[in-house]
Amino acid sequence: MLYVASSNRYTAKAGNHHGVAVFSIDRATGCLSQFGVPFTLTNRPLNIPLDGTGRYLLVAYNAPSDLTVRPLAPAGTIGEAVQQREHVDAGIYAHQVRVAPDNRTVVLPTRGNDATASKPEDPGALKVFGLQHGQLTDEESVAPRNGYGFGPRHVDFHPSKPWMYVSMERENLLQMFDLNGGRLATEPRFVKTTLEKPHDTHPQQIVGPIHMSRDGRFVYLANRADSTVDFDGRKVFGGGENSIAVFRIDAATGEPTLILTVATERFHPRTFSIHPDGRMLVAAAVEPLEVRDGDSVQHVPAYTTVRVFPRSSSFPSMSAVAAGCARSTSDRRTRFSTSTCSRPALAGRRRSPTSSSLPALRFSNGSRIQARTDSVRAGRSIARKKQASRCMNKTFKETCFEEDCSCGRGRM
Repeated sequence: MLYVASSNRYTAKAGNHHGVAVFSIDRATGCLSQFGVPFTLTNRPLNIPLDGTGRYLLVAYNAPSDLTVRPLAPAGTIGEAVQQREHVDAGIYAHQVRVAPDNRTVVLPTRGNDATASKPEDPGALKVFGLQHGQLTDEESVAPRNGYGFGPRHVDFHPSKPWMYVSMERENLLQMFDLNGGRLATEPRFVKTTLEKPHDTHPQQIVGPIHMSRDGRFVYLANRADSTVDFDGRKVFGGGENSIAVFRIDAATGEPTLILTVATERFHPRTFSIHPDGRMLVAAAVEPLEVRDGDSVQHVPAYTTVRVFPRSSSFPSMSAVAAGCARSTSDRRTRFSTSTCSRPALAGRRRSPTSSSLPALRFSNGSRIQARTDSVRAGRSIARKKQASRCMNKTFKETCFEEDCSCGRGRM
């Protein structure tokens, strides 16, 4: 089964639509079929992992911040939220929820918000819970400096050591915390910049998702930038780093060391995922922008890029963009935005390895993802990654983004 969360807005205002749909997966083709009726929610779901047993679906919401646990029937259908016996403090602007490898610990990163001209900063925190039979217990809040200047977005765990790695969205940092017996250290043990040029930052330079390699040797993290400046009466890209940062992890101490940043060559890589076999990374750069080119301005659309890990390599390397959206258009239909489409979050019934043991990245020659900008919504494009990756195991020249594709018939 595949669980897909969708929302058309950032908030829980009346008239908005939020929900979770269930799809069955054809094991032979990877194509999806809707299973039952989508479950309606009252708030925007940001992230929906399963627990290690596959019996519970956890849902994190951002505005207002919240966390719920829903049981799954043996057939895969979603039940009503478990009534929690203890109060759940979901902080300010939750952005992910993860179940630790012990399957007894839940971590909810709550990002907080930067100060604006009209309001002070909202503090961030890491909310840690015990998990037993759907109940969230013994909540602990970790917030160095009372959460000010502390903006965790996503976390990931070492597969065998008690180490948790955190992408700090508002600070452009990677932090490592010790997590022992369900208790999170009150301060990070290591703090590292994610940027190639940390002393040359631009407005709206932030960090995105994080993934750890299957063997615990590397951490991958997205850097995002989409600020603009005025040029000849138009808004053009103002600079910053859009890249995947690669960290090597010290096996004895857990210390991360930045060894490589790979440019996405498009703007604001909001999300990326890694194929279960660990050899393909797919990143979605969601912001179309105008770019100055001498005295002229070029339009750069939102893109999906595909990068392939070599089977063996002694040193990280990369080359140019291999895949992207099919048509460059001047209108806003290529924009990956909640103003026009849903942004699903995905949860699979089985847990799969999320990264490769190899840090080197390169592009596959001839690989290309085709997407119809006039009808394919960003959320649907993301939902297709699982099927597309199956197709690309067969051929790098065709994917299941259209009807009658090589993987089988049908649209998702």
